Amino acid sequence: MMTRNEIRQDLVLLGVVAPFLAIIKPYGLYDGVPFLKGWLYWAGFMGVGSVLIRLSLHIFKQRLRTTHWLVASALKALIITPFIFGIILASFYLKQAPIPFAFWPVIFGQIFIMSLAITALAGFILKARVSEDVDAPIKTFMQNLPIKYRTAELYAISAEDHYLRVHTSNGGALILMRFKDALAELSPVQGVQTHRSWWVSIAGVVDTRRENGRLSLVLKSGVRAPVSRTYMADVKEKGLQV
Repeated sequence: MMTRNEIRQDLVLLGVVAPFLAIIKPYGLYDGVPFLKGWLYWAGFMGVGSVLIRLSLHIFKQRLRTTHWLVASALKALIITPFIFGIILASFYLKQAPIPFAFWPVIFGQIFIMSLAITALAGFILKARVSEDVDAPIKTFMQNLPIKYRTAELYAISAEDHYLRVHTSNGGALILMRFKDALAELSPVQGVQTHRSWWVSIAGVVDTRRENGRLSLVLKSGVRAPVSRTYMADVKEKGLQV
């Protein structure tokens, strides 16, 4: 099932990029073709390209440790460029005007630059929207803390009897709150439960340590969050294990 962010990205492609290409007709493709047909043409192969991008990113995501939007944009451009390049070569071949091999590297480079510009623009727009979506639950949760902690960066939470210790860039704060209620509030945030009484924010982890066969995640504050066998698979999935 597509996420809201993927739907937004497709809307950007169909509503902005496809009509733009239909207007400029890059490389003289389909001169004289009405705007609507050109739009449908570009929208169609962009839809296929979007599927290829998502399949490829799904394959590579376990190896990528970074989610920086520029890295994702470059990867998407590398994936989509051969697809567009093939479409252009085939189109000119069908027009009985094949492109000389000597010009292939130049055209491939031009397509990559154009693809990178498009994916970077879409990534920048979506980054702003995603940032708003992610920050909202954190800001709401931090309102449970004393004033000095509310604007701090959240590193982790840990349960202590009926209380909850919140680990932040301004230190730790102890509040009266159930661990499971805190997990529910923080469910939209990029994080992982590492222990029955610990949850950490991915952004708050700087290192891992293994002592006597036991793994722990080192937070920016230097505090170590234990990782139990029960949640080891979840930690591995986030790429945090060494």
